[in-house]
Amino acid sequence: MRKLFIKLFFFCSYLPFIRYALESIYQRQLEKLQTQYADHPELKDILVLSYLPDFVYGRSQYTLLLVTKKSIHPKAFLNDFRSKLTQSALSSIVFNLSYIPVLSEKEFQLDLLRGFLIRNSLRDTIKWKSLLLKKDTISYLGKQNEFVIKYSSFQNITRYFLTLKTTGEFSTTVKNIKRSLNNFKRYYPELIPDIDSFNQQARRLQKYPFLKIFLKHKFFKTCWQVLNSKKSMVYLSQSKVYGEDSQLDFLRPYLELTYIDDIFVTPSLIQFNPERWQGKMYVDLILNENYDGGQKRLIKLKEEITEKNSETLKYRVRFTTKALFEMSGQTSLYPFPLEPLVRSRKGRSMKGRKYPFLVDYEDLTLANIHFFVTQFMRFRSLKQKNALIGSKFIKSLNLMYKYHLLAQFLEGEEFKLDHSLSEIRSFFTPQLSHLRVNDPIDAKDWKIIEAQLKYLLKKIRLNLVRYDDSLFELRF
Repeated sequence: MRKLFIKLFFFCSYLPFIRYALESIYQRQLEKLQTQYADHPELKDILVLSYLPDFVYGRSQYTLLLVTKKSIHPKAFLNDFRSKLTQSALSSIVFNLSYIPVLSEKEFQLDLLRGFLIRNSLRDTIKWKSLLLKKDTISYLGKQNEFVIKYSSFQNITRYFLTLKTTGEFSTTVKNIKRSLNNFKRYYPELIPDIDSFNQQARRLQKYPFLKIFLKHKFFKTCWQVLNSKKSMVYLSQSKVYGEDSQLDFLRPYLELTYIDDIFVTPSLIQFNPERWQGKMYVDLILNENYDGGQKRLIKLKEEITEKNSETLKYRVRFTTKALFEMSGQTSLYPFPLEPLVRSRKGRSMKGRKYPFLVDYEDLTLANIHFFVTQFMRFRSLKQKNALIGSKFIKSLNLMYKYHLLAQFLEGEEFKLDHSLSEIRSFFTPQLSHLRVNDPIDAKDWKIIEAQLKYLLKKIRLNLVRYDDSLFELRF
């Protein structure tokens, strides 16, 4: 039933007069929420992110923000709230149920958290519409919020474009790519050329989705042209001699392709055997201006490389451009904020180049704060509670190790990545010593892991409050 409603709403959103009927349905869902939770003993307010320029009734969803009272734990209320909305087919279409941030009254007053919630904005000010208190809230973007927007734009261009997969509706893909490129143009004007032609194509596809059949290839080709406009790579040096590596040498022939500028490889953080790579090997194929936008060629390239996967080593192929590689490496737009340091120490260029992973101190601080807030929100709103149950212990160990590295870095310790597996395990509670790296995690193990993760996050928070004392208000 829900899928039928989604298709019906999507189709009707393009009919001129039906739009008003859809708007009325959306409004009634808001009124229903307002009536259901008026004078609720545990809820202070429900807010709706409003006045988004690309919001379309029938194709877009409202983002809700719950503000709870002091007497209850926010996450406990969220689970019940989401469960009730899920029972209604209309509610699951009108509201984004997969992402409902929930904050206490005190947490909602923090600009830091409000900025995190508006990370996909193209505006300097954002308005939240209050359903219960009728007191709208306006948020202004500061430096931390600007970093969040840069980070989200980079992650969205990766998810909706560089993976070569259309995630969900094509209109969603167009919207996210358009937003990302416009944010890049705003914050990195020296790396991104004029995008007026691109914006015209994006608007045309958003307005007339049936043109997808004719314009999809041209749209993606224009995206590649925008992202590939940078003519040269910045690197500190280039070695003429590159040592042999039996596990990576098969990548060398790809350097002869005219549209590949370089291949940069980075092994996963935890390595068990100093003689051979294991775990994951991240392979970044850096494309240049000679690439003509043909997606099938890249898909075939990716398949050829992943065919080399073995029981002990998996290759994860990622496509990037010179502009994106430089942008992410020098402002730390990675999920793990210390990734530039990791790449500088453990990564290698197949052309023997030494790239400048030189992150400004302020940018690195902003990245560290964003990472902490992201992890906080995962525990609070995105069901981190059961996320790792059933997965291999190595996945949890890797996450704990990242927390440990960041905590040590913030405490001023020397940044080291040459720890053996036994050393890494010794950093954490001995209650996990019975687990082997490939053992699955059960609910009992997860309780111990969760406690360890929260302990490390509190250590990280203790060192970050010197930069932003409002972080102390975030409670797990």
